[in-house]
Order: sequence, then C-alpha cells, then structure tokens
Amino acid sequence: MSSNSRSRFGMPWCNMNVGLRDVHFKNQDIPHLRSELLLSGELFEDPCFPADQSSLGEVVVENVVWKRPKDLCSSPQLFATAPTQSGVKAGKMSSPWVVSAISVLGGMRELFYMVMPDSHMQEWRDDPSYEYLGLFYFCFWHFGTWTFVTIDDRLPTIDGELIFTQSTDQGEFWIPLLEKAYAKLHGSYQKLDFGHVTNALVDFSGGVAETYELNFDDDDPNAQLNNLMENISHELSSHSIICLKINQRHIEEESDRNELGLTRGTVYQINGAKYVSLGETKLQSIFSNRNRIGMVRLRGTPPELPVPGGSPASHKSAVSSSYAYSGPMLARLLSRNPKWAQVKESEQQHMGLTFDHSGEFWMPLDDLIAFNEVMVVHFYTKNAFALRLRWKEASVLGRWTTGAKGTSADRAGGCLEFHDTFLRNPQFAFDIPKNEEDVVIQLLQWTGADKTKLICNEQLPILIGFCIIKVEENRCYRLGQQWEFSPTVVTIQPLRKRQLYYCGTLARGRYIIVPHTYKPGELAGFMLRTFAKVNIQLRELKQSTPVQLWPKFIFKYPSLTTVIVVGGLNNLSCTKGTNLWIQLKCEGKSAKTSKSEDSSHPKWNSAFVFYRARPEKAISVRLYSQKWQCFHTLLGQAELPAVVNRSISPLEVTLRDKDGEPTSTILTLKVLTIDSILCV
Repeated sequence: MSSNSRSRFGMPWCNMNVGLRDVHFKNQDIPHLRSELLLSGELFEDPCFPADQSSLGEVVVENVVWKRPKDLCSSPQLFATAPTQSGVKAGKMSSPWVVSAISVLGGMRELFYMVMPDSHMQEWRDDPSYEYLGLFYFCFWHFGTWTFVTIDDRLPTIDGELIFTQSTDQGEFWIPLLEKAYAKLHGSYQKLDFGHVTNALVDFSGGVAETYELNFDDDDPNAQLNNLMENISHELSSHSIICLKINQRHIEEESDRNELGLTRGTVYQINGAKYVSLGETKLQSIFSNRNRIGMVRLRGTPPELPVPGGSPASHKSAVSSSYAYSGPMLARLLSRNPKWAQVKESEQQHMGLTFDHSGEFWMPLDDLIAFNEVMVVHFYTKNAFALRLRWKEASVLGRWTTGAKGTSADRAGGCLEFHDTFLRNPQFAFDIPKNEEDVVIQLLQWTGADKTKLICNEQLPILIGFCIIKVEENRCYRLGQQWEFSPTVVTIQPLRKRQLYYCGTLARGRYIIVPHTYKPGELAGFMLRTFAKVNIQLRELKQSTPVQLWPKFIFKYPSLTTVIVVGGLNNLSCTKGTNLWIQLKCEGKSAKTSKSEDSSHPKWNSAFVFYRARPEKAISVRLYSQKWQCFHTLLGQAELPAVVNRSISPLEVTLRDKDGEPTSTILTLKVLTIDSILCV
C-alpha cells in the first residue's frame, strides 16, 4: 500500500500499514459511527464496552469513576512527545505483561503506526473545523486478520487517578486508550491479568514468537555467550524484537533486584549489540587485555528512571528495597566485571556505545548470564520490517472437535501418548519441492465458539503441541496408521501456551502437520501458520479414503492399499552422468521420483501409496533418463504383482529393456500391500 493511498475513513494511511484489512471488531463500522455522531452532536459511548463493571471484569472494584481525558487535564493529547520517548507507567491494576508490551511498542515507530493508524488524525486539534467525537480506533493482528477495535475515551479512575496503564506525562493518553482497546478485544480489563508479553507483541505485529530458556553450562559459558551474541546480532539485523527477562523463583521476589541490580520480572528489550574494539588504550587493562568485548544495549520496559538519593554504602544496600541508583547504574556498579563502572561516558562514546532512547544502558556480554528467558518476535512476511525478505506464508484455521468415530467431527485425538486416537486429529499436508528448505511453523490456540474469544485467566490455555510426519510423496488422503516409511521427524511436546514455534530444515518430500491437544476430547480452536522461501501450499486432508463417485457396476471401488518405497539402483549399465528417475503406474494413477543428482549410484528412498481396485493388475515400474530439457529415454522396466503381504518387505527387481530383455540393473524396493484402505 503506497503512502498516497487513503483509508476508508478519508484519511491517508501511514506507508508502513502493510496488509491491513477492513475488518471491524463487533461489526462497529467506524465511518458509520462517525457519521452518526456528527449528526447527533454527542460524544461516543461504546455499547459494546460500556463504562461499567462489566468492562472491568468479574472482580468488583469499588469507587470507580469513568472519566474522559478532558475531565482529567485541561489540554489532553494523544502524544505529548514522539511515542518512542513516551514514558509508560503502570497503574494500580495494570498487568505487567501488558505494560511491558506497550513500552516495547512505543519504542518501535513502524509497529506503532500499524497498531494506531491515522494517529495524526485522531489527535486533539485546535482546528475550528475539527469536532471532537470521543471515538478512537486501534488495529490488532487477530488470528490472521488485522482488525479495527473502536472505543470511546472514558477511562476508569479512582480518586481522579487512572487505575490502569498510563503515561508518565499526565496530559498524554495514547497509552490508556490503547490498553482499553486491547482489553475490549479480550473481553474485559480483568482478562488481561494473566498472559505473556509475546502474546501482546504478536497481536501488535502479526509476528511469530519464540521463547526459550537460557541455561549456561559451567564448563564453557563463554562459548555459549558468543553463540548468543551471534544470534542476537542476526535477529537485530532482521529487525526482530528481542527481550530478556529474569524470572523470579518465588512470588515475593517480584520487582526485587538481583545481584547485578536488574529487576526480577522486568522485561528488558535488546535494541543494540556490537563488539567494541578497545585498540591501544587503557581500556585493555580494564577488560583483561582483550582486544575487543561484546556489548549489548538494553532498555527496561517500562524504562527505569533515576531515583534521587545519596550514594549507597555498599553493594548490599544498593539492592535493598530503597534504591539510591537507577537500574542501569546498578547494572554498571554490580557488573561481573566491576571495572565496567570505571569507563567514563566520554570513553563509552569513543567506543561507539551510543543511545537512541531514554532508559537505555550498555551491558557487557558476560553479564547476560544473569538472564534466564529469551523472547524473540520474528517478522517473516507482510509487515513493516520484512518487505525485503522473500518468505511466503500459508495459514489455516481449524478446531479440535468431538463426534462419531470415523466422521469429520472426530478431530480431537490427543497427543502421541494416545496411540489409538492420535491420528484422529486434524491433518495438514505440505510439500518441500527442493532438496532442503528452511521452514517456520507457528501454532496458536483460542477457546470458545470462535476466534473472538482469546485466551484469558478465566480459561487458561490448554496443553497443545504438534508433530510433523514425513509421508508418501503422492498422499492425498488422511494418514490412518504410521509405518516405518512414515516417520515422525519433528515433535513439539505439549505446552500450556497460547502459541508454539518451530524453525528447522526439512528435506524434499511431502509432510503432514498434526496439531494436537494433550488429552483426547479437549476442545479449542487453532491457527496454523507456515513460512518458507517457497510456496509450500498448506492444505487440510479431510477425506480418509478415496470417494466412491460412480456406481460399483460401472467402476470398482478400491479394496487394497499398496505402498512402494523406491530405494536405489545397483549394477547400473546405462550411461553415467544423466538424470535418472523412476516412474510408477497403477490403474491409471502415476507418480515419479525426483531426478537423481548422482547418476552413477542413484538413491531415492521415496515412498508412494496406491489404492487398488483391480489386484490382478500389476504395477508398472519404469526407469528413465533425461539428457535434454524435453527428451527422455526409457532405460528399463518391470511389472510388480504386489500381492497382499501385510508387512513391508524388501524386494530386488531386475529391470528389462524396451525389448523385454533382462539388463544388469537391479532396482531395490520395499513393498507393502494390505487388504484395506483405512490402515495406511
């Protein structure tokens, strides 16, 4: 969308608003609401999120008065400064994960203007033609759709003070208004009580979240730190959001300082990392004669501000309940390298350690050992950061449902521990067309009748996971049973999270993703997203067997299933250096392997499945070579009776030339034929 395009509301889009769709939460059409308010001359009062207890939640909060910004200050503004400079302040009833996410969002200009489109047009103005309507709107990524959420500007207060997240500038209101819109998306403020900062960052960006624990070995922590530094640098170059956190061991540790002066439970965003060359300076002696050191720039969310007071008598007093220094200063004083505090600001600037935002501070790489959780939000497609990246996205919506066994409603089979029911889960197929491909998979869940109900504290996320199974290259029906030729190549164990993440490399072939809950019969909805450099065409497998379209007296219905695993060739007598492949034909259906790159000793290990209505007809096997783009040559052929054997069996087949004479070439196969079409 170009910077010159205009929204439905007659206002120009910010040129970063890529891929927004005109979807309105609760069907509240913004242009229609604006027209009604202009005719009535009244301020907007949202009937879908009223200013009463129902919007706060089930826990009764007394003495709450809902006030508009003009009742709280004389000159309200959306932005007192640029969002990147706004101070985010937690209220008495704020949820820490929401506070942290809003602070991260405010520091990322491109993302911010995706969440608050037309922000300059929603600002209070002195223009005589401007008529204030008390209506604001935000935009969130909501399970695959960018959705506009409209709110009025009435905010909950007690004794004239906002009780939820707010700006440190009392005249700035984009923060409480954004939080109100996000609470409306969830159903109430109370439903924001429990969650994870990555949940909100995904809703703010449409990105893919990954979380993992930092566990440093005592044997070689430096190697792990260097590897972490490499990963951080790579993610920053890809414009990923990277955050660190020190999780408290006990609830009473919340907001306590650790041994480095960092606050437990606080999310610290990484927005810079570099190796600093010390050169021939006295800094070499400070850092143990090293030529360079790794440095990481952090920003607390919300940014910690200096606390006035005298100098601490000792390090112990510095981390007590009353702080004389800010967190950044404590981090320098209490660094694992205590000489870091001796580096003056002028020397830091000489080393290239500069700042972009308030509340930032630089930390030696060695000090990252204090953190135990890493949160990364990756951007792959259609967003402000990933336009230059050529990832292709595929996504589907699905549900775990219960119903009569064997029907399309029976789609809640539980995890791999429940062998008899696992494959009753939804199944989604995709293809890797090349030898190897990097693939990213994200699984998100929601509860309730549809995706309008997000995970909240009233109904915690259920345990979810998924598996990736390599199947026959021509499979187009659901997998009914796993054999050795259909191995599970990826297993993401069930976790009680709203979203799961996998990134890895898969070889050429066809795969099935099986998203699952932990126990059979658990009900929920989900969204499955895949990302790759090629189009992998994610699609659901709905049918378990071939469909009978014609009467049996016209066409026979399949009664046998045969799987052929093409191994390789031995004693190859044909020309060397040509592209070779195997073609299989069975009752009008054909399939072929890829072209072998090694034509002297070709190997495929490719499996194919056929549903057979005429078992008396053999399966045709042919070996071809290709020397030119459009020309190929038959090098050998054979016929396979493929009789019922009910177990996979190895087989060596001598190929014959086009005249029917035996050749020295032997094709190795594995063959399985069962008298059923349901068990493969």
